[in-house]
Amino acid sequence: MPLLLWMGLLFLPLLANPIQEIQALYGRVRPPSLHAFLINLSPQRQQILQLAQSVAIPILKQFKASTPKEHAMLEAMHLFSTLALLELIQESMPDDPKIPQFSKTTKQIALDFSQINTFFYAPLLQLQQHGINPFAYIGFIHHYTNTHACWTPDCLNMDEIWQDTDSLEVGVYNDTPHKSPALAHLFRDLDMGLSAYGILNRLMGLGNECPTTLIVDFAQALGNPKLVPLLYQLLDYHYFQSIHLARIGGAYLETLAQLKSAPSQIKSTPEVCLYPSYLDSQFLNLCLKSYQNPSKALILRMQKKLKEERLITLDHIPCLYHNPPQQIQIFKSKNALCLALQKRLNKGF
Repeated sequence: MPLLLWMGLLFLPLLANPIQEIQALYGRVRPPSLHAFLINLSPQRQQILQLAQSVAIPILKQFKASTPKEHAMLEAMHLFSTLALLELIQESMPDDPKIPQFSKTTKQIALDFSQINTFFYAPLLQLQQHGINPFAYIGFIHHYTNTHACWTPDCLNMDEIWQDTDSLEVGVYNDTPHKSPALAHLFRDLDMGLSAYGILNRLMGLGNECPTTLIVDFAQALGNPKLVPLLYQLLDYHYFQSIHLARIGGAYLETLAQLKSAPSQIKSTPEVCLYPSYLDSQFLNLCLKSYQNPSKALILRMQKKLKEERLITLDHIPCLYHNPPQQIQIFKSKNALCLALQKRLNKGF
C-alpha cells in the first residue's frame, strides 16, 4: 500500500468526527444544491463552513511555504479541498426528503476525501521533496493551460476522453480474470481520477444552469474574493492532472487489447512509458527498448513536452526539469527509463 494512502487511512477517525457533524447539519438544511447552500444565508451555513475547514488534511501539513504568496496558495489548497468535501457530502445526500440516510456513510466520505486529496496533492509533494517549488508549478500549469490552444474541458472533449477510457477499462477488466498488481493499480487510479474529474466539473458548474461557479460562490460565502484566482489556478492544475491520466490510461488499455500494436502505440504515445508502475514487464521492456534507441519522432515529442510543460516525471518522481532560467535540471535516478531520457538529453535531446 502506498505510504500516502496508508497515512490517509490512519487519519480516518480524525476525519470522520467533524464530517459526521457536517452531515447531520447538512441533512437538516437539505439544500437542493451546493450552489443553493453557499448563496443562501442560514444559521447552519457558517457552522458547516467552519466545521468543513477544520477537517484535517494530513498531506497538506507536509508542504512547506516560505513566502506570503506561497502561504496564500497553501491556504487555497486547503480551502479547495474543503469545497470538494462539501461537494462529496452534497452528492451523497438523497434527493427524496423522505429518505433520511445519506447514500454514503461518514467513513465512506472520509475515505473518499482522503483519496481525493492524495490524488490532488501527492504529485506536488513529490516535486517539493525533490527541490521543485510546487506552488510555482501550479501557477505555471495554470498559465500554460490558458495560453496554449485547446486546454479547456469543452475544447479537449474531456468527457469523451474519460468515457472512452472508462469503456476500455471495463473491457479489459472483464477480459482479464487475473489482474496483475500493476493493472490493479491502474484501475484504482483511473477510478479515483474519474471521481476527481466529476468533482472538478461540478465545482466549475458544468452540467447545471447556475450563473456562477461553485468556486465563486464559495469565496463569496467565506467573504474572501481574493481567493477566487487561486482556486481557479488549482482547478486548472487538477484538470491538467486528470486529462493526462485519462489519456495515458486509455492508451495503455487500448494496447492491452492488442499487444502486437504495442511498439506503434509507444511510438505514437511515448508518454505511456512515464508511468511504469501501471505497466507489465513485457510492456516495460518495449518502453526501455524504445527509450534507449529512440526514433527522431520520439525525441522531438519528449523534447516538446519538456519545453512546454517544463517537467518529465516517472510515476510522479522528477526525472528532468526545465528551470525558468532555461537550464535543464537532471535528478538522480536508478530508473532505467529515466536514465535513458537523461542520456538522450545530454546528446541534444
